[in-house]
Amino acid sequence: TARYTLRDKDTGKDIAYGALPADNKIVSQTKAEHIQLQITVNDNYGASVSSDWIDITLDKSMPEVTDEFDDGGFFLRGKNLFSDFVINDNGTLMTDGSVSAEIYIGDTLLKTVQLKHMGEGVYRLDEGNMADGEYTVQLKVFDQAGNETSHTFTQKLDNTKPTLKFLTPEEDSRATLYSTWMNVSKTVLILAEDSAAGVKSHSINGKRYNI
Repeated sequence: TARYTLRDKDTGKDIAYGALPADNKIVSQTKAEHIQLQITVNDNYGASVSSDWIDITLDKSMPEVTDEFDDGGFFLRGKNLFSDFVINDNGTLMTDGSVSAEIYIGDTLLKTVQLKHMGEGVYRLDEGNMADGEYTVQLKVFDQAGNETSHTFTQKLDNTKPTLKFLTPEEDSRATLYSTWMNVSKTVLILAEDSAAGVKSHSINGKRYNI
């Protein structure tokens, strides 16, 4: 016959013991993270032998994202949704886990992708040919023990040029009619618009003005 003993390594107290099940699987509930296992075998003549204590560490810590690309809240020029995520697991860089990303615009799920591990706990999101817009990326992070955590990342892309428009008096009473520009004092009003990032500055004859 074979029997087992599970012990909390930190306290030295037994967690569970008994006959080894026929399927050789030991199931026990415990809050301990550092466990020792010993197997004792008895033959039909009363002789027995016990194994050395086997150290087992249960990983109950959730992985966490500790660093990511910081765009400062600004729109980015380019078609790549990009960030390197540094993931820590139980005090060390996670090198053997799995990270997937669900990419949304608003409530619409566009795609789900698997992030590539670049080494040293860095997992890379790099999705090209993305349209302008504000994206929400929902990460699902699994460590080797199966512990799961989620993390939300946002990024805004804008590749559309601002538009310029000369305003007429019908659109703004301060504006001067085009036909009278050559003969009278004139007020030229130009409307600069950008549907995504907005307009921060403009230049006239090489001189820059902040808005």
